[in-house]
Amino acid sequence: MGKVVTIFDVSNTKTKADILKFLIGHPKERFYGKQLADKLNTTPAMISVVIAELVGTKIITCDKIGQMRFYSINDAVLKEILTKTVKESGST
Repeated sequence: MGKVVTIFDVSNTKTKADILKFLIGHPKERFYGKQLADKLNTTPAMISVVIAELVGTKIITCDKIGQMRFYSINDAVLKEILTKTVKESGST
């Protein structure tokens, strides 16, 4: 599946953490950038930059429908990250 990152790697900024927390809290829903910006009280431009990074890590999926891009949490990758993080924290 490629490089697995820890949750700390993908949440190193407040906006990244806010997006992740929001999408994890709404696991069965999809949102477009403006919706996320409105819900997280930030700008669509900031969402666009941060979401691109998160999509690159595969923790967030992007589905294009017409001209709209919808984002949601990738449950499989999230579980993999959490499992790896728990294993690493248990081995110390």
